[in-house]
Amino acid sequence: MRMFPAVFAAFLAAAWATTAAAADLSLVLLHTNDMHSRFDETDVYCNECREDDAALGKCYGGFARIAETVRQEKQNATDRGLPSLFMVAGDTFQGTAYFSFFKWKPCVDFIRELKPDIMTLGNHEFDDGVTNLVSYLKGINTTIIPTVVSNLNMTAEPELNELVSTSHVFTINNTKVGVVGYLTTDTPTISNTGAVEFYDEIECLKKETKKLRDAGVNIIIGLGHSGIEKDKIIAKEVEEIDLIVGGHSHTFLYSGKQPSIEKPYGPYPFYVTNVKNKPIPILQAYANTKYFGKVELRFDSNGVLVNINGEPMIMDHNVKEDPSMLKVLDQWKPSVTKITNVTVGRTVVELLNICHQKECNIGNLITDSFVYYNILTKVNYSEQFWTDAPISLIQSGGIRTSISEVDHDGYITLGQLLNVIPFMNKLVKVTVSGQTLLEAFEHSVFDYMHGRGSGKFLQVSGVKVDYDLTQSPGNRILSMWIRCGNCAIPKYEPLALTANYTIIMNDYLAGGGDDYKSFQNIVKKTQILGIEDYNATATYMTAISPIMTGVDGRINFKIKDNVTPSSASTANYSQFLLTVFTILLLSFNF
Repeated sequence: MRMFPAVFAAFLAAAWATTAAAADLSLVLLHTNDMHSRFDETDVYCNECREDDAALGKCYGGFARIAETVRQEKQNATDRGLPSLFMVAGDTFQGTAYFSFFKWKPCVDFIRELKPDIMTLGNHEFDDGVTNLVSYLKGINTTIIPTVVSNLNMTAEPELNELVSTSHVFTINNTKVGVVGYLTTDTPTISNTGAVEFYDEIECLKKETKKLRDAGVNIIIGLGHSGIEKDKIIAKEVEEIDLIVGGHSHTFLYSGKQPSIEKPYGPYPFYVTNVKNKPIPILQAYANTKYFGKVELRFDSNGVLVNINGEPMIMDHNVKEDPSMLKVLDQWKPSVTKITNVTVGRTVVELLNICHQKECNIGNLITDSFVYYNILTKVNYSEQFWTDAPISLIQSGGIRTSISEVDHDGYITLGQLLNVIPFMNKLVKVTVSGQTLLEAFEHSVFDYMHGRGSGKFLQVSGVKVDYDLTQSPGNRILSMWIRCGNCAIPKYEPLALTANYTIIMNDYLAGGGDDYKSFQNIVKKTQILGIEDYNATATYMTAISPIMTGVDGRINFKIKDNVTPSSASTANYSQFLLTVFTILLLSFNF
C-alpha cells in the first residue's frame, strides 16, 4: 500500500477506527485524459513513431495499448470480485492527422471500441463546432457511454442538451457512486462553442453535488477538464466531492522514479485538504496515451475513502496491443498515411516544443515560415522594401509536440509536422497599431506561471521582446524591438506606439482566440493568404533543408535595474524606455 501524507493517514486512521466493520465498497478506478487522437503509437515526444523505432520497441501509447490495459485491468478486478469504472477526462479530439483530415468520424470508431464507462468533454471537442460534436456524441451513443458536464447551459443548442448530462449515478454493490462533470470556462475563447453558455465550475459543482447527496448518493467523483490548478481549487471548495479525475493541463503526477522524460508536477494522487479538513485526492495521467491511470479505492458505508493505492502505468512496448483495436486502426491508417507519408524537409537539429515557457526553435521555424510564405506570394519585386509583413506570431498552445530525429536520418514527414501544428488554421495578414501590438504581448504573459508558462505565450518572428515577470500582469514588457519591412536591409527598431505594423498569424489568433481581443482592433481589412499554417511551414522546411534553426534571443526574461512606480502605465513606461534606447543609439551615430 502506498504511503499517504501525514494528514491523510491520520484522517484515514480515524475513519477506519470507527467504520472498519462497515466497510463495503472496494473499486478499481481506471482513467485517461487528453488522448488527442493518438490512435496509433508514438515516439517519446508523442509524435509519430517511426518504423525502425517500433521494431526496436521504442514506441509508446496508442489506443490499442490503452484498450488492452483496460481489458486486462477490468478482468483482473472481476477475478478478485471487485467492480471497476473506466473514465475519460476529455480531449479525444485533435492532435494528429486522423482528426485533421477526418474530424470526428474516426473518433467514434475508436471510442466505441475503447468502451469507457463514462466521460466528460474537453475544450477540443468543440473545435469544429456544436454540430460536429453532436454527430460524434450520437455516434458513440451516450446512453451507453454517458457524457457529463455540469457547468453548461445548452438550452440554445437542444440537440447537444439531449446528449450531455450534468452527472451520472452508478449503483455498485448497493452503493450509489455519482460522477459529476465539468469543463474549463476558457473554452469559448479557445474553441467554437456556438450558443452554449459556460458557468463557473465551483458554483455549478456545489449545486450538483448537493443534489446528488440529497438523492442518497454515497460517493461523488468529479470528472473534469479544467486543469490541475482549477482542480486544486475545486477540491478545496466543493466539500461534497470525494475524488477528482482531471485533464486539460496534461499534468504528469507520479510518486516514484520518473519512467520517461516527463517530470512529475507532484505525487500521484495529489492531495488537497478541503474546507472540512478532509484530504481530497486528485488524479491525472499526462496526455497523448503515453500513460494510463489506475487506483484501487476502498470506501466505508458512509462513503468515506479509507484506502487508495495506485500509480500511472507507462504504455511502453511491454504493454500488449488489443487485436480488436488494431483492426479499427487498420481501417483508418491507410487513408491517413496516403496523405501524410511524404517528406517535407530534413533537420540536423532537434526541434523541441518548450514553447509554453520560453523561445523555442520549433516556434522560430514556424513563425519564420509565415514570413517566408508571404514573400513568396509577393508580386512586385521592384519595390524598395523586402516585405510588407516582417512580423509573424503563433500562440504556444498551437504548437503541440516536438520533432525528435536523434539516431535517425533527419527526414520529416507531413504526418510529423501535422502532429506539431494540427489545427489547419488559415494564415491571415493583419495591420495593427504599435499600441495594439504592445497590448497583445502583455496578454502573452498575463497569466504566465513560473515552471509552466502559458498556452497563449507568443512565439515570434521579427520581434525582440524583454519581459520582467516580477512585475504585475499588464506591466511586464521592458522593451520591444520590431524588424523593419520597408527597408533595404532588415534591422530592428524600437516599437512605436503610433506606428502601424503588418503581421502574419493564423485566423484563430486574428479572430480573438485565446482571448487576444486586441488583434481585432485592425487598422485595415484583414487579408487571407489562402494557405493553412502547416502547408506554409512545410513549404519553408522544404526550401531551407537541412534545417538548422536555433534560438537567437527573440524572447528574453529580465529583471529591471530600476524600480518603476506601479501606477505608471505600460504604454508610458515602454515609450519612455524606447525613447531612451533611441537617444543612446543616436549618440553613437557620429
